[in-house]
Amino acid sequence: MRRNFDLSTALVAIGAIAVLVSLFLEWYSPGLRAWDVFEIVDWALLALAVAALVVAGAEASGASAPTTRLGWICGIVALIVIAQILDPPPAARDATREIGAWIALGGSAVMVIGAVMALAQISVTIDVSERERRRRTAAVDARAGDEGGSGGRGPGGSRGAHDAGAHEQESAEGRRSGLWGKGGTRSSGSSGSSGSSGSARPRREPIVTPPPAMGDDPDRTQPLSPADRPPPE
Repeated sequence: MRRNFDLSTALVAIGAIAVLVSLFLEWYSPGLRAWDVFEIVDWALLALAVAALVVAGAEASGASAPTTRLGWICGIVALIVIAQILDPPPAARDATREIGAWIALGGSAVMVIGAVMALAQISVTIDVSERERRRRTAAVDARAGDEGGSGGRGPGGSRGAHDAGAHEQESAEGRRSGLWGKGGTRSSGSSGSSGSSGSARPRREPIVTPPPAMGDDPDRTQPLSPADRPPPE
């Protein structure tokens, strides 16, 4: 919820409250308040300060259009306070000015500044807004949304992920076999031979039949024996 405050109206209100408070403080020494030394001035300041608050509130709320009334009221308050500081009443002719008089002077000056800003249409607005609360979202919801999105893809998405994983596994095995192919082949061969020798049955020797003797087969062509060479002469 945002609230806008006009700075000129706020200055007039602060100054009027300061003038009201000063009436209950010491204006002159020793211990002389405004109610003690003034006859009409104190009541006039009270009425003018209340009127300034009413007019400023009406203009700030939009119930009344900005007029010069606020400027006249603030100007009269400032003139009265300055006159009483420069020319004290007979009861405090030679007295020293105390804190009440100075607070009234400062308050009337602030009222005049606010009235001048309002008349000059110098708009300074203060925007007061409540701090927006950040909505916290649990991280679980985001993960659940991601899972829901992947689940909506159907079996094709899981099949593609499975194929990609199998392809990566085959690539890794191929690289491993390329690096260690010889050793792997030997080890696998040795392990295979050992396994086969342990589990296979003993091998039978082939039966070889001896050929028949040459003299036993009359139909078989007999090899020619070399002729006797004649003796040398």
